[in-house]
Amino acid sequence: MQRKRKDKKEVIAKLRRSLQKPAIVFRSKPATTPPAGYVSCLGCVTWQLPGETQPKDDEGNPLVPLATIFVPSSPDVPEALKGTALVTVFAPEDAWVVNPVGEPRLGYVIRAYPTLEGLVPCRYTAQNITPCILTPRTVDDDMPFYPGLGGGDEVLPLLRSAVKEFGINYYDDVRETNYEQHKIGGYPAFCQDPPDFPPGFSFAFQISYDDAAGLSIVDCGRYYFYYNPKTKSWVVCADGG
Repeated sequence: MQRKRKDKKEVIAKLRRSLQKPAIVFRSKPATTPPAGYVSCLGCVTWQLPGETQPKDDEGNPLVPLATIFVPSSPDVPEALKGTALVTVFAPEDAWVVNPVGEPRLGYVIRAYPTLEGLVPCRYTAQNITPCILTPRTVDDDMPFYPGLGGGDEVLPLLRSAVKEFGINYYDDVRETNYEQHKIGGYPAFCQDPPDFPPGFSFAFQISYDDAAGLSIVDCGRYYFYYNPKTKSWVVCADGG
């Protein structure tokens, strides 16, 4: 019996090592002054190229400046964002309505800059979001909500074997941390099956509901941003909490 308990612990440790990924997570705090300089922030966009302006939707309405995200020069940055220094996100006004009339629009404009050189300060501020400073920290233990939600098929046979031999439950016994806040890299915090993405797209970052900013997405949910560096194109999807 003691040997079996030891084997179970070793299998759990192996599963964790196989699944854990680094991620850069952000702590959100309301800004006491308008965000300036090279700081990541929510509820505003603070840098652009000369000549760029606040984008509009097809009806001519200005898109909401949702986020300014500086990508650290770090080995923990996902491949999708290698060679990217800054990402700014503009979104439709109703993108985060809890109970929208019809489906929320997903007409995002996402601008990715390979370098900060040549950028100029700007100040686009959302009217219905409290501007917040996003302070990054690196973690090394991000895990998927379930293995099939970004964990890789190669882990599933080991998990199935552990379930059969030791009665292991992934959620209770293996999964330790899935960071659900704003983050770069790691795993998307899906708690439901993700949609199918075109080939070449991989997870880059997520923006979550945020009480400090007064940002509600669907129902305590998140938006997930996938990037294809070859085509320089983005796919955005959402789920509820």
